[in-house]
Amino acid sequence: MTTLKTANDIRVAIDALELNAVASYFDNDDDEIDPYVVCEGVSIAAFNEYVGDGEGLRIPLRFLALDDGRLVIVELPTKVHESTAREFESKFLRATGNEDEIAKGGSMTARRAANRLMRHLAQRELRSTEHRHRHLAPLPIG
Repeated sequence: MTTLKTANDIRVAIDALELNAVASYFDNDDDEIDPYVVCEGVSIAAFNEYVGDGEGLRIPLRFLALDDGRLVIVELPTKVHESTAREFESKFLRATGNEDEIAKGGSMTARRAANRLMRHLAQRELRSTEHRHRHLAPLPIG
């Protein structure tokens, strides 16, 4: 563990991680596994700068957390876990008639339920709005 201050320092620390070693840390049989500490001394501003829009991160944002200045990995599923979860997700969506979902995000294990619910409600509202206004002229501008 090192004390870091900038987004670039965080990037260097994340890039230096041996992901197989981190994944094996989470393969422990304990029910309560502490998060894996990447570095300490991380400010909210540096974390936000590192994350940016969340695209292209080596470790997806849903597996990272900032805990009292410590950047931690809360979970890191293996490729086998991810591919198996993806297969079940596809079959479930197909069975429920919602196979057209876009932007799948990987493992569900680290998602917060409230975020998923809010995203679902927003998508449902968007679909109902599109359906109601499909044959209407565009809204006036100004």
